[in-house]
Amino acid sequence: MKKERIDVFLAKRGLLDYYIKARKYLYLPPPDQILCFIDPKLEGSSVRGYTYYHYKMDRTPQEIWYIGFQNDPPEITTLLHELIHVAGGCEITAHNYVGILRYAIENDLPPFPLLMLPDLKLEEIEKALAKLGINSIDEYYDIKGIIPPTHELQNTQNGLKIARKEGVDERMLVEVFLIELSSALDYPEYNPLETKIIEALAETLKKKFQKTS
Repeated sequence: MKKERIDVFLAKRGLLDYYIKARKYLYLPPPDQILCFIDPKLEGSSVRGYTYYHYKMDRTPQEIWYIGFQNDPPEITTLLHELIHVAGGCEITAHNYVGILRYAIENDLPPFPLLMLPDLKLEEIEKALAKLGINSIDEYYDIKGIIPPTHELQNTQNGLKIARKEGVDERMLVEVFLIELSSALDYPEYNPLETKIIEALAETLKKKFQKTS
């Protein structure tokens, strides 16, 4: 299995721009510390890619990352999923936020730290929604007709409404909302509202990160 620097590997396959732009949203090592290859052992497998690392003990110890792909060229979503791992994201994070990362790259959003999305407070999300004329995440779900696990259908004086369940904590509300948002961004052409929401949240996160850095 021939292993190549990520920039060389991706340039040969017309995908280098995705790595370059991903660096706007993920803290990634330089290209000489990420080696990519096509792994023939994955042929016919359900595994599209995997990531691992080891420390190169030299005068200056370095963390070297390896990304193995099933297909040549790799699917864009698989590439970005593995880059989230390299940046420190777990499997759940990579699965949940790859849609947001792809949308940000392909639409050239301003830089923001993707892996800090779960650190947003519910209040910050709802402020971003308010700029779009949506008063709360409850109203967002009501508009979209989505009943996530944090919410339920309730019968009110004004008819049926989607409302949050009692006892659901803020962290769960934020996480589930971000997952719903990322899923919608897999098909941005059908979900223009979500494209505006992620752009507003990206700006919020960028400002928040600048204040704390």
